[in-house]
Amino acid sequence: MKLATKVYWDLKREIATSELLPGTSLHELDLCEKWGVSRTPVREALKMLAAEGLVESRRGNGYSVAQISRQDVIEAYQVRIWLEPPLAAVAARLATAEVIAKLGSIVEQTTVGLPEGVVGKAASETEWALQEELLLAREKRQLWTGLDADFHTIIGQAAGNSLANTFVQHARLVTQRASYLIPPGRLRHSNDEHHAILLAISSRDEKGAEGAMRDHLNSTYRRLYTAGWMEVSPDGG
Repeated sequence: MKLATKVYWDLKREIATSELLPGTSLHELDLCEKWGVSRTPVREALKMLAAEGLVESRRGNGYSVAQISRQDVIEAYQVRIWLEPPLAAVAARLATAEVIAKLGSIVEQTTVGLPEGVVGKAASETEWALQEELLLAREKRQLWTGLDADFHTIIGQAAGNSLANTFVQHARLVTQRASYLIPPGRLRHSNDEHHAILLAISSRDEKGAEGAMRDHLNSTYRRLYTAGWMEVSPDGG
């Protein structure tokens, strides 16, 4: 793998998982030292990220992580809500046993570390929020975000529509970058919602898979809305 490609993917992952927040300055020398490379691969990586709109050039002063607007997030969730539920329905019809096993493994991995005995059951928001802080403190946020992306990617691939998946992946990158704004408690909710999607797909319940995916995406958007960051409700009001 070219050095520039490695730096590109590492930076993109850090931006996608909000390890690098919008507005963060990206200084070439710091990045060179971090990855132990010269300026050339760093500059190439930054140019690739700039072409994707993930970093912004500061005239004569390097780059910074691109800002994301409310409108960006609204549009991204709209795209996901339009496309991912029907993709989940198709996945429920076409998914192989191997695909279902992969989804089950992801749900199991995202469950590890959550409060014992309360997975899938009612638990106080305080208990879950405290546990999530511990998870994030243990630097599991990046792992969890990656598993979440894998879960949705596998479902999209199982549906077999590459064009739809291209749009979804672009939209998901935007929504991932806004996920740090969601108050504590999202891991519990998302894990329960993923479990419902998996159950529908493994049961070959197309309508149920479509509904579970739509509920999941609306729920995630609603948590941004109730946090006061989004000005448009999930229902458009």
